[in-house]
Amino acid sequence: ALISDCKITAQFEIKQYSVTVNSNEGGSWSPGIPERVDHGSSVSFSLTADTGHSVSTVEGCGGILTGNTYTIGSVEGDCEISIEYAIKTYIIGPYANSGGAIIPHTETRLAYGETATYEVIPSQYYYLKSISGCDGTLDGQTYTVGPARAHCRFSATFERIKYSITQDPE
Repeated sequence: ALISDCKITAQFEIKQYSVTVNSNEGGSWSPGIPERVDHGSSVSFSLTADTGHSVSTVEGCGGILTGNTYTIGSVEGDCEISIEYAIKTYIIGPYANSGGAIIPHTETRLAYGETATYEVIPSQYYYLKSISGCDGTLDGQTYTVGPARAHCRFSATFERIKYSITQDPE
């Protein structure tokens, strides 16, 4: 039996893998990750945190975060990227000179956009001369700060009450 010449045709396709992204609210990424990525491809995308948020963690697919760009050097299998955005927090610090107190008198940590209230109480024979800082407003003895957008300090100045004594002429 004679074997005749034959032509064999083969078609090759590059393997593709699924790259998925899971993220909580608080930001976005661009461009969107394609559902299928060629074997050995490099994929990069930018992370953008919403106002009042920051990127907490990014991990998965062997990627590296540089600045706000996450880069996967070589896709070699199905993988998942996890992005965690966090609400920014700020430290609010009260300060009062002698002659009164701010309650609470310790630093407070507020989430972006939160407000906090403090009681401003003069000591006996003192009065509140002034109070300012942290975009606060005074209503009676309550000082409300915020909404928080940055670390800040507010201060109260108390002054001794002075009395004038006059004598009635007779």
